[in-house]
Amino acid sequence: MLGFYLTLLDSAEEKSKFEQLYITYRQDMFKIAYSILKDNYEAEDAVHEAFLIVIKKFDKISEVNCPQTHAYLIIIVKNLALKIYNKRKKVKTEDIENIDIVDETNVEDTVIDEMTIEQVEEILMKLPENYYHILYLEQYMGFNITDISECLDITYENAKKRLQRAKNKFKQMVKECLEDAT
Repeated sequence: MLGFYLTLLDSAEEKSKFEQLYITYRQDMFKIAYSILKDNYEAEDAVHEAFLIVIKKFDKISEVNCPQTHAYLIIIVKNLALKIYNKRKKVKTEDIENIDIVDETNVEDTVIDEMTIEQVEEILMKLPENYYHILYLEQYMGFNITDISECLDITYENAKKRLQRAKNKFKQMVKECLEDAT
């Protein structure tokens, strides 16, 4: 399978980097997918689709052996596995295509800027997992809404709305944290 992926890349440097990425993270990605799907073939499908997404966004990966790359790959494969699982169970997802997004900047944004990294990380770790993932992709990986929707395999509008909800939840938790501190 590795040979197939390598044919999708142009330069020898990209091929070498991808080969290292594949060898380093393939097993972890499979374990995550299998833990959700409980089926070898479906887990392999999720890993395969994840690597195809990675190839499309390969320029976003700066280093192979770093926590950000590991988290990025795990987020992608986990979301793909959940999508496969939901299709199998025929679970309908929320339709949010027609909801308008309002982005407001307020005093809470200024307070967040003044918080320590440890305080921000503590609050982030308390967020629901899907909110944490989308904020991680936007803030740490520098992805835009289009990139996020592709990585999470959701619609553009769904990604936009989920990001808004994640930011609102984060701000709410910051506010609660500040109220507890006073």
